[in-house]
Amino acid sequence: MCGIHPKVRFVNIIYWLALLALDFLVFMVLGALLMGYEDQYDPSKGAYFSLSSMNAAEKTVYGAYLIWIVLNIVGVLYLGYKLFIYISRNINIMRLNKSRSANGDD
Repeated sequence: MCGIHPKVRFVNIIYWLALLALDFLVFMVLGALLMGYEDQYDPSKGAYFSLSSMNAAEKTVYGAYLIWIVLNIVGVLYLGYKLFIYISRNINIMRLNKSRSANGDD
């Protein structure tokens, strides 16, 4: 049974681990910047985490946080799509090889 077997290189593993670490670092930085909002929140300015209770810098950080979450969701969906395509191709190749071997076309 012959299928597609991608080469797993050490460089690729390091690349993906670095990308995950960078993603985690961005979340940590944005979370630390949003902690300033929590420390200085004043209920008289509006509901908690409403835009009316934030100053311009806090709105910018909150917007960046939301955009980063959307980018992460898009990235996970893209990786899921690529994984689906990879698995589908492997299943089709295995079915083709199985039918060839059953027909004696090896």
